[in-house]
Amino acid sequence: MRRRKRGRPPRKELTDAQRQAIELLVWHWRTVRTHEDVAKRCGVSRMSLYKWRTRNRRFQREFDREMRRYLNMTRPRFKSTRNDLLSDFNLLEKVMTTIWEE
Repeated sequence: MRRRKRGRPPRKELTDAQRQAIELLVWHWRTVRTHEDVAKRCGVSRMSLYKWRTRNRRFQREFDREMRRYLNMTRPRFKSTRNDLLSDFNLLEKVMTTIWEE
């Protein structure tokens, strides 16, 4: 017979603070620089945020899912921007060579 684990049983859903932490970590990473800032805005301790990120599988799964969403939304923009920059660079290179040849 298996021994029952001690402590509180795991929650089936994320709390509002956990959802807010995921949103801040993924979508607002430019404005919220440290985990301490995220914890303050969520109303939890820095250690709670650390435990969620390292030990809470449900939080980790939701964080990964949200991060994939964020990357899928931003990646195409980076690809097109890079291609645009390369074509602009080629055009600039042609212009500069014609100016220097004159």
